[in-house]
Amino acid sequence: AAPAPVMEVEGLTLLTPDRSKVICRDLSFTLHEGQSLLLFAPSGAGKSSLLRAFAGLWNAGRGRVRRPPDDQVFFVPQKPYMPVGTLADQVAYPRGVYGEGEEGEE
Repeated sequence: AAPAPVMEVEGLTLLTPDRSKVICRDLSFTLHEGQSLLLFAPSGAGKSSLLRAFAGLWNAGRGRVRRPPDDQVFFVPQKPYMPVGTLADQVAYPRGVYGEGEEGEE
């Protein structure tokens, strides 16, 4: 039996925030456990926008992205959304939000 899908993308079309240009059109794929995905394109082509869409952080466009629940996914963008604190604070941030773990726990 094939491993369960880790992520499924169906008919994903992404637009720039001002909706003036198409970043990708009608992208569909299924990524199974143990598989990797390589994004290769010139600078400015929309790789980061595509990753933001996979993380649920990009609203300009249409289609469907199915991925694991938020507590099983960690997205680290090129430019941080939370530029305060240490790297350890940033990595521990989801635990604080969901109330897991104790302070100082490693």
